[in-house]
Amino acid sequence: MKKHLLLTVILILVQINLLWAFSETLLRPIETFSSLSIIGPGSRARGLGGAYLALSDDSTGGDSNPAGLVILNQCELAFSGGYVNRIEDLEIGIDKKASGKQTVSQFNLQYLGISKPFVYGNKFMCLSLFYRKRYLLDRKWNLNIQRKDNYIREVSHIDYQSEGGLSSLGLSFCYRVKKYFSFGIFKVKF
Repeated sequence: MKKHLLLTVILILVQINLLWAFSETLLRPIETFSSLSIIGPGSRARGLGGAYLALSDDSTGGDSNPAGLVILNQCELAFSGGYVNRIEDLEIGIDKKASGKQTVSQFNLQYLGISKPFVYGNKFMCLSLFYRKRYLLDRKWNLNIQRKDNYIREVSHIDYQSEGGLSSLGLSFCYRVKKYFSFGIFKVKF
């Protein structure tokens, strides 16, 4: 009786050690990487690239170059929306059947701002308040993964959804010192 009990305990310990040794490849976590989708304040800023910083002469320049707001002659409202269609072609190494394309599609508000130029004591000034979405972090995966080895077969259903981003509220102020020289400051709250 003692021999059978000892043999049973030894066999159980051997099987536990074998499962532990093979579990490194079986139970490997799925890594997720999220690329930051940088969003500009509008098509003009995106089209001009770095040159827009020196030429920001509309209301969307409130957080890139507030000194450029002195060019405005009247109150200006800026609105920018966007459509994102992210397609990810996933390559799952542990199960080729789970590999494939996953998509996220959405409309979003990218920029909303108002700029109001005014004169105070014969000096031209401008005040701007804006909301800007800077990064999108939305993803969605829906897949089935089979993990199998000689000893274990496991089927997992993964329904992963991540929604979010980085947005900011800002306040800009500019002051025309001379005819061709202006000064601007802004404060951004994330």
